[in-house]
This record gives sequence, C-alpha cells and structure tokens, in this order.
Amino acid sequence: MTPDELYRYLLTPQGMADARRALLGRFHAFVHVSSFAAINDIRRDGLRPNWPGGAPPNAVYDAIGDSAVSILCLRPLGSSEVIVSKDPPLCTLAVLGNDLPNRIGLDWSFDGCWSLAHIILETGQGRSPGDIFVEVATRRGSVVAYDGVPAPLLRVCPLSAPDSDPSVWPPLKSTPNDQIARL
Repeated sequence: MTPDELYRYLLTPQGMADARRALLGRFHAFVHVSSFAAINDIRRDGLRPNWPGGAPPNAVYDAIGDSAVSILCLRPLGSSEVIVSKDPPLCTLAVLGNDLPNRIGLDWSFDGCWSLAHIILETGQGRSPGDIFVEVATRRGSVVAYDGVPAPLLRVCPLSAPDSDPSVWPPLKSTPNDQIARL
C-alpha cells in the first residue's frame, strides 16, 4: 500500500470504520478542551466541527466534500498531550468511546499527522491501516471527527474530581457551571 492509498482508504466509510474500531480497541474516552466562555453554547448545541484555519489535503476534500474544512479535534485519553492554544479559563469535556462519531480521520490541521502515517507505513511492515491510524493518534494526541457530538453524550470534568476517569464525570447537561473544573 502506498501512502496515497492509505490516506484514500482511511477516508472511505470502510476505512473510517476500521480506524474507529482500532481506536476503540485502545482508548475508552476522548477529550476536548474548550473555552469556558462557550460552555452554555456547548450545553445547548453539543460540540460542533469548526474551521481550524488552513485547508485540508485534496484527498480529504475528495472524500468528504466541502464540509471537510470543519473538524472537531479530540484527544484520545492516554495519548500524547496536545498543546491547547485557547485563552483561559478552559474546561475539559469528554466523549466515551461508543459515542465517538463514526466519521473520523487523521488530524490534517495538526502538523505532521499525515507524514507520520507515511513513516509508520514505510517502516511498519504488515501493519493494518487501523493500526497505523492508532499509532498516529497515540503519538500526536489528536484525531478529527467530521461530525459533532450531541450535548447529551458529553461529560464534563468536575471540580470535585478533576483527575478522575471521564467515564465517571457527570453529564454536561446536568452539571451547573459552578461545579465545572476550570483550567
């Protein structure tokens, strides 16, 4: 498989399903750090894909269409830490694995994800596209979703247990703002 074939495959419905299955085999939750000022909008509308600036690779446009420019970046819990460039105060939201959107991909907005996939492909004989996807997600700390996460599926990091597992975090919909941990 060439790098172009890998990228095209990971952008097909079957490739996204394989990548999602492999990702859920390794990670049980995905986090998103957001501006606390947006918490009421997120509680109402959920997490929505946004334009991060720049343009996706042509292969993403070809597979996803015009909506390819809007992505939702999620960090697999336990992967490398991603530097957040938003102004504080911030809050941490989580989506559990089974609620991860189906249309996922390599983070084209984060420098090096696609080139890392190429390196892993070239050096990791016999690795499946899903395994390569998980390795990139683990090392870069980011995957993208092309669809949003509805508010009822979101959990929020509470003041009472900021270092706990997101599976025990309370639902965002029922957590008052004064009980949300701020970074």
